[in-house]
This record gives sequence, structure tokens and C-alpha cells, in this order.
Amino acid sequence: MSRARSRLALVRSIKVLHTASAIGVTGAIATFLVLRAQGPAAGHSGYVEVRHGIDAAYRWLAVPSLVVCVLSGLLSMVVHRPYWNAVWAWLKAATTAALLGLTLRMQSVARDITSPEVLGHPAELLDSLATERKGLWMLLVVLLINVVLGIYRPRLVGPPQR
Repeated sequence: MSRARSRLALVRSIKVLHTASAIGVTGAIATFLVLRAQGPAAGHSGYVEVRHGIDAAYRWLAVPSLVVCVLSGLLSMVVHRPYWNAVWAWLKAATTAALLGLTLRMQSVARDITSPEVLGHPAELLDSLATERKGLWMLLVVLLINVVLGIYRPRLVGPPQR
């Protein structure tokens, strides 16, 4: 009985870690959108400082939270056998991997936006800002899909049982 309890405690701990890290990622992305909408426009006082803040939040909040989210999700699949054959769990893992790639891409775009080369070319800056805006909204949509998959756990057709 003690082994079952410790296994349940491990599964619950992983779930708390996974949920907390998902909250960190989602909050960071939402904050980036708010800062972009309410922060100073390019060329105005404080713009570069806001962009450096966004870059720091990627480095210290969004990416680490997403890495913890990916690792805790994979660990929960290893520890909890019912997830092995759950199609929703594999879809969630696939979309989370896509989130990691897209987040790293958006971090790169955010860093490029503060470079003198981009800041000095208005057309390139507008293009980078448009790419960032679209990417951030894509991130939020995929994050929402991940949350829905994790909460509702739809019973999708999976591989045949043997």
C-alpha cells in the first residue's frame, strides 16, 4: 500500500509541476502581447527597454517554464501507464514539442527586434513585429489546445489493443 501511495504522490507532484509551468508559459506569452499593445511604439522613449524586458522574460520565464512543462509532461507519461495508449496524451506531447520550437523562434525574433540592424530599417522592423505578433497569437492558440486536451482528455481512436 505504501508503494501505491508514493506512486500517487509522485504523479500528483508531477501534475502540479506541469500545471505551474504551463501557467508560467501562458502568463509570459500573454504579458508579451500586453507589452506590445500598451508599450511605447518603436522609436519612442523606453521602447528598447521594453524590448529588452521581453527578451529577459523569454530567457528567464517563458523558455524555462516550457522546458519544465515538456519534461514534466513526458515524465508523467513514463510514470502513469494509462497515458501510454491515450491518443490525447500523444497529441498533447506533439503540440508541446511544437510550442517549444515556436517559442524558441519567437525568442529569436524578439532578440532580433532590438538589434541596431532591424531598428535602423523601418520596413524590416515592421515585418519582424508582424511576425512576432502572429507567432504570439499562434502560441496562445496552441497553449489553449494543450489545456483543452489536458482537461477534457477526449477519447480519440487509438491503436488497436492487443
